[in-house]
Amino acid sequence: MVLHKNNIKKLLAFNYLFGPDVAVVLITRWNALTIPQQNETYPPVASNFIIKLCSQFDSPQYIHNKMLHWINGGVEISR
Repeated sequence: MVLHKNNIKKLLAFNYLFGPDVAVVLITRWNALTIPQQNETYPPVASNFIIKLCSQFDSPQYIHNKMLHWINGGVEISR
């Protein structure tokens, strides 16, 4: 399942809301959710893979911190 930023924002384990540009949740992870959880506006699931496009104005430290938030929230791979 591929979720684009217009369809979902990322709710991480520590309740911080991030919206990556692209988030991929594998079907096995998605199917582990209950039907009511799947129907939530912000399903309680960490993406398997995310892509975040960076601006030329984003500092390396800002990008690093953002990636750490995603990784600490359960995202397996971020680019």
